[in-house]
Amino acid sequence: MRYSIIAMLFAMTAAVIGCAGQMNALPLPQDAQVTVPGANVAKELVALSGSWKGSWLVPGAGVGYDGVLIVEQVNPDTATIVYAWGNNPWKPNDSGWYRRRVDLLQSPAGVEWKTGTFKFSFRLNSDGSTLSGTIYNESTLTSLITMSRSTAPPPPTPRTVARPAMPPLPVVNIVSAPPGLPVELAGLVGTWEGSWDGELFCRLVVEHIDGRSAQVVYAWADDPRGTFKGDYQRREAMVSAEVRGITWGDKPRITFRLSPDRKKLLGEWENDGRLSLITMTKAK
Repeated sequence: MRYSIIAMLFAMTAAVIGCAGQMNALPLPQDAQVTVPGANVAKELVALSGSWKGSWLVPGAGVGYDGVLIVEQVNPDTATIVYAWGNNPWKPNDSGWYRRRVDLLQSPAGVEWKTGTFKFSFRLNSDGSTLSGTIYNESTLTSLITMSRSTAPPPPTPRTVARPAMPPLPVVNIVSAPPGLPVELAGLVGTWEGSWDGELFCRLVVEHIDGRSAQVVYAWADDPRGTFKGDYQRREAMVSAEVRGITWGDKPRITFRLSPDRKKLLGEWENDGRLSLITMTKAK
């Protein structure tokens, strides 16, 4: 009985969405993009890749707010997504987004994650063009949605932004990598700059690296939203054979690896599933 009621509510959701007008734009990270899944990803999971949108139906209250789900990267066992929400008629200022690594579901294919006491679940429908989603707060069903495919998020409009001021940094001493060190590690040495999620500017100086560890100075600017101030830390990072790069910390855990062409530094910040990504280039 429970699932027949949910199916009926999904049908109502689809009908409501069909009558709804164009959704207003939702907040998204500057660097949101969809990566084509690799050949090692199951065919039914590949179909999840892309951008999806719809409007949540709150049982007993009607259409609540809009949602966007961007399945950026599908791996054999997990996926990286961006979830955004907004246009809430009851809470006009309630909007935002987050990026995180999520679990994959099978038969039918889908994605699932938890945020606090809320569990989000999305499954691909048989037509392959829609996703059915639910939100449970512990055991209580709070919202349902039918999402349709949309075009991938357009590239962000180029912006001319003044480079934010960085906190005073210590004197750094950059030492060349020792002979025989793999190029994927030796190429990390130097000063790199970029912005997390296209928003928070930071700088990484890899002073020294060998086959076991690296000495780094990591600095960040003031948060553009005013949440925290800029600062820096000097750390000893571990050399990671898994990513052929360096990593440090636990919550959050920060990892950097050199791109295949050795011209960029690809970073990942993770804390309890929440992700931020960065692409850095050598400072001139």
